Amino acid sequence: MNGLISANAISGALADFPTRAGAVSALMGAIHYGSGVIGSAIAGTLADGTPWPMGFVITVAGVGCFVSARLVHRRELEVQG
Repeated sequence: MNGLISANAISGALADFPTRAGAVSALMGAIHYGSGVIGSAIAGTLADGTPWPMGFVITVAGVGCFVSARLVHRRELEVQG
């Protein structure tokens, strides 16, 4: 699923900023790999031999995605209305 999600996310970001395609692509790559590095570091730091640290990282990432989606949706409503 990562291939489908990443490709669509980059396509959506490039659609909003077509004149800055290189910068948008670089930023998307940095966010993609940077969040993986940070998530791995947190899971490794909290590692205690159970799956809970990874579950914590997944939960935090999911909440962050939900909040981001809500903020984008709210902004779109403000622009339209």
